[in-house]
Amino acid sequence: MAAVRTDMAAIKTDMAAIRTDMCAIKTDIAAIKTDVATMKMRLVTVEIITKVAENARRDDGTRRPYHIIPDVDGRDPVRDENLTALYNIKAIKALSREEVTQYLSFYAPAGDEPLASTFDAKLQYIANKVGCTVDLFP
Repeated sequence: MAAVRTDMAAIKTDMAAIRTDMCAIKTDIAAIKTDVATMKMRLVTVEIITKVAENARRDDGTRRPYHIIPDVDGRDPVRDENLTALYNIKAIKALSREEVTQYLSFYAPAGDEPLASTFDAKLQYIANKVGCTVDLFP
């Protein structure tokens, strides 16, 4: 009977150690999640910069279509928001007023709306956001 009590005491000690280890693991996991979220934000920023720079080298996007540019949260305007794909200057110029409004909401974070007031200026803002360096209205 004494041996059973000794074994039970050892088990309780082991369980307490396991609980302590589990708390430490949970703390480590929380820190890892924070680090991963930070890395994701940075990767999205790198993706945006890279794709915009590549699009800037593609002239009007006719011969080599533009990359689709995500928003700052990494959402894809075509796949996630069902917006028109802006593969070239023609697609940008063909946007309707409603689509322009949707794209402005998509690319301009709250409080950072463009100062563009005319429809053409709004189109140019969107073109700049996707890396189109061609003047839409020469």
